Parts: sequence; structure tokens; C-alpha cells
Amino acid sequence: MAAYVESLVDAAWDATSAHEVVLGRRRRGRSTAALGHHAVELAGRLGAAMALDLEGEAVITDPLDADPMLVDAVLTALGEGALVHVLVDGSSPVARAMRRFHWLRGRSVITVPPHDVLPIIVTRLPLAGAGSDPESILATADGVQLDMTESQRALILGPATALCDRLNDSSREQHRDHVVRLGRLRCAVRLPAGLVTDGSRQVVGIWVLAGAPSSRKLDEQRLAAADLTNETLRADVVDDLVTDVMASLSDRARATHNFRYARLTATAPLLASSGPLVAPGSRPTRARTAAVAESVVRVRGLIKQLQTQPPPSLLEGMAVAAGDGEDSRQQVTIEAAIRARELRVLAGTRIAEAVPQTDGGVRVIDAHTVQHPSPPRKGLDPLDLERSWPRARRTEPGDVIFCVSPHPAAIIDWDGLSVVASPARILRCAPGSGLVPEVVARAINALPARSPRWQAWSLPRIPAEQTGELAIALRRIADEEDQARQRLADLSALAHELAHGIARGAMTITPTEEGH
Repeated sequence: MAAYVESLVDAAWDATSAHEVVLGRRRRGRSTAALGHHAVELAGRLGAAMALDLEGEAVITDPLDADPMLVDAVLTALGEGALVHVLVDGSSPVARAMRRFHWLRGRSVITVPPHDVLPIIVTRLPLAGAGSDPESILATADGVQLDMTESQRALILGPATALCDRLNDSSREQHRDHVVRLGRLRCAVRLPAGLVTDGSRQVVGIWVLAGAPSSRKLDEQRLAAADLTNETLRADVVDDLVTDVMASLSDRARATHNFRYARLTATAPLLASSGPLVAPGSRPTRARTAAVAESVVRVRGLIKQLQTQPPPSLLEGMAVAAGDGEDSRQQVTIEAAIRARELRVLAGTRIAEAVPQTDGGVRVIDAHTVQHPSPPRKGLDPLDLERSWPRARRTEPGDVIFCVSPHPAAIIDWDGLSVVASPARILRCAPGSGLVPEVVARAINALPARSPRWQAWSLPRIPAEQTGELAIALRRIADEEDQARQRLADLSALAHELAHGIARGAMTITPTEEGH
């Protein structure tokens, strides 16, 4: 055994890495799936915040010896400079394994907490080899909170089906209601799916417990509940959730904190409803952030803008008359137009997607911009562009930018000096060729969805004497289309302001004399 361990350590560089290999083999044989990186990191952030809130020496413990990675995540989040100990009591094989885990990582492991220091509990349910039904999970969680003192805090992770969701069994409801009624459960969080490594899409729930004064009555208790089912655990989400959880532990902070995710609910009605502990879509009631007058001013401004938009000019100054009836339509493929030097195709620049882009700088037109012509403007800093892509080709006014997938699409860059990002390409029509940019773009946008060979696309060739007038007419129509899209956006904004303004009491609608 000694020789085997020495070989394992040599192959893994150090004892800690060798221990990780052994633990990985043990985890594969466990009935309880491991938590993913995001769930472990969130637990570490929450436990670290609880420890830092104590101001001084801290002790972290897992009395159930459920998952050493959770305690390790808390210690990692605290950093090396924190005065923190790991409490592992007992001499069972599991307890010895826990001590070994933390010793190898250089942690301070103790068997008895220092005087006047209450350990912070961080654990996970269900335990390996124990029952995974809601009744067993609730019984274990109840045992944890019953052993807590009035000033102690605990963080419990487990299946949301037991901790947060509706229970379809009256005995289980009564068991969970008993835990809630004691007043130690301060916050319940339902996390997004996919945080368990076995791919089962099991949803993880979190309970945050803190001692409650025994004199507090049931009708004075309030539970903070947060539903993050449709959220992604980005850095800002985790930061705000940790802040909400910490505010839920203090009555003074509850009264002053502006919660982002958690909603405070009176405990008594919650117990009487027999519903889920964390209602789907639980969100705090937003405070009114804008003055009442501002909502009215925005609505009146939108109405004025919609009523004063000028009528379309379209073909003003032009006369549309009948032709000679002779079909003079000509079609030319892109490949043939390139050979005739009536058209140039220029490849886009390969710009990495990870490059930070801003609203200013050199405009970047990529395939997404071509497919969706009204997204926020993308730009690159000129110095970054010159440094990374010094040979990037710029567009000229009137260039057609197109892409092939997911379906053919094209837009016209009337300003020029933009950079086209691959796989989008540039079509540049030669003067006098009969290829009008407006016509070319519309022809590409009308192509079937599956047209992968762009060299074979057919483009209309316009008679030379009609290209100027047609270009002007199509440009006016395009401007009117932009105004129509803006009008639709204004109408949608007006409907939103009216609905939400009246719902929150910021305005009212009353009929005028003309409205009767």
C-alpha cells in the first residue's frame, strides 16, 4: 500500500492531487450525484459571507460529513488570510476521511470549537446511502436545525422537490411546516436546473437557517423566498443573491434592504396555503423608481410623436407611367457578373467573437447584424482594429453586405467605412452595370431559405436609363419602412407605458368630452 501511494503521489505531482484521484474514483461509486461547479461556488460564496459577517474567528463544519467540497468552497472563498477553522468531530471512517481531505489542503482542522465561537453549518442532503425521498430529507434537515443554538447559522443544499416545491403528501407538508414554524428558516432559494453532474436536471434548493428569538410569534415571522429557475448564475446574479440572503438574516437589514431576487412573505399565510415554499416566479415587489409625472410625460411624448409623424412622400416628383410592354427583364448570376467585372465580392475579416465591442468606434457589421437589421450598433476601438487587423477592408457607401446562413440576407451600408466580419461578405456594384444596390439586396432577401451556393444567385439587371430613378424610389421606400418600424416600436412602448403605469397607480385614463 505504501509503495502504491508513493507511486500515485509521484504521478500526480503532490499528495493533494493524488488524493483528488482517489476521491474521484470514490465519487463515481456514490449513489448521490456530485454538485456542479456553479452550485459549489455559490455555496462557497454564501458560507464565506456568513463567516465574514461574524467579524473574527470563524469555524466551518459539516455535522453530517456529507460533502467536503462545500466546506472547501467556503474556505476557498474566504481566502488564505482569513482566521477560520474546520470542525470535524468523531473517529468514524467518514470523519477521518474529512480530516484527511482538509489536512492535505493545509486547513486548520479542530475537533472542538474555540470558546464562544459558534460553528457555521454547511451541508448537503440527501446523504450518501441514505433515503432520498422528501420525508427522509426533511427529517435530516429538521435534525440539523433542532441542534442549532439561537445565534448559530446553517446552509443546507438539497433537492428543491423537498425544500422548495409543493409537497403532495399531507404528512410531508406537516413535517416541513413544523420546520418553518420554528422560525429558524430565514431564506429559501430555488436554483436553476442543471447544477447536478449526473445530467438528471435535478433542481437544487437552498435553506438558510439562523437562530430566531423564542419570543417571536408566528404572525411576526417572515420568510425570504427566491426563485432563480429561469436565471443563469452569472457573477452579478450570485453577488446580488448573496446580498439578499445576508439581508434576510437580520431583521434590521430586512426592513431597509432593496431585495433583487428574494421576496419577503408572512409565514402564517404561507403555512395556511399548503402551497410551495418558493412560489414559481417569486420576485420582490419593486419600489416605484420613477415619479408619477415622468410616466405621464413619457406617454404624452409618445402620443405627440405618433400623431405628428409626416405622411410618406414616396414617389413625390415622379410619375409612374405604362411601359412599351416589351419584357426587358434581364437576370445575371453573381458568378457571371464577377466575370464581367460588373460586381466584386470581398470577403469579410475574421474577427474573434470574444473581442470587446462598444457602441462607438469603427462600426462592425457581422452576420447577426445582416440577419437582424435593427440590433444595437457594434463597434471596435480604432487602435484595437489597427493593432489586430491592420489589413481589414472597409466598406464604401452603397456596398451590399450579405450572408448565406441560416438563410440568405442582405443589407446596404450607406455610410461606408465599416468593417465586415466573416462569414458576411461584401457585394460592390460597378457603376453603369445595371446592378442597383437596393434591387440586389431585395433580390437576396427574397431567395429561398436553402440557397447555400451564393455564386449561382440570380440578380435583376435594370435598364441603364431607369437605374437612377429606381434607386431614388427604392431609397425613399426603405426610409419609409424604417419610419414604419419606428412607429411600431413607439406604439409598443406606448402600450407598455399605459399598462404598467396604470397597474402601479402612476396614471389614470378618463374620457374627455371628445371621447363621449
